[in-house]
Amino acid sequence: MQLARNIIDSGGALVSEFPMRYPVSRQSFPRRNRIVSGLSQAVLVIEAGLSSGALITAELGMEQGKTVFALPGHVDNPQAKGCHKLIKEGAVLVEDFTDVLNEFEFLPGFGPSVEPQRINGELDFEPKVAGLSSEEAEVVKLLELEPKSFERLSMETRMPTGALMGMLTKLEIKMVVSQQPGQVYSLR
Repeated sequence: MQLARNIIDSGGALVSEFPMRYPVSRQSFPRRNRIVSGLSQAVLVIEAGLSSGALITAELGMEQGKTVFALPGHVDNPQAKGCHKLIKEGAVLVEDFTDVLNEFEFLPGFGPSVEPQRINGELDFEPKVAGLSSEEAEVVKLLELEPKSFERLSMETRMPTGALMGMLTKLEIKMVVSQQPGQVYSLR
């Protein structure tokens, strides 16, 4: 009950067919998953056995007309068989996140960002040009000359670690930066 109260107090919502204090049971999961897929723009399945809840959710999403994505796996892995089944049934095959972005470029802030312009031979990453916040533009400016480690970016921006990590992830999704091995970031 305290978790429910915290969700509501922070502006969230609880959506359920079940009354409060209804006991958790295996039989209730498909009904819950139907709501989850119904509220979602799409369903992405990374790994699913043939009798998994993820597969049930994806099938419910297909019935609801949602785009369903599936990541294929090794043919001898039982946890990949659900994804293979979904792909055979028309799910979009996902090899990397750009496959998802290409499907949803209409979402503001997602999909490939506007290409930066060159002014006097230098890249211009004004927030209004590339759709970046001032903090994102600051990080991009730091990466213009050379790739930098997460630690170095953290020191140079003086941002809290969690906030910087979130921002870098968002910049990766926007396809502005990419992460190299060793938590080194560079411009795409």
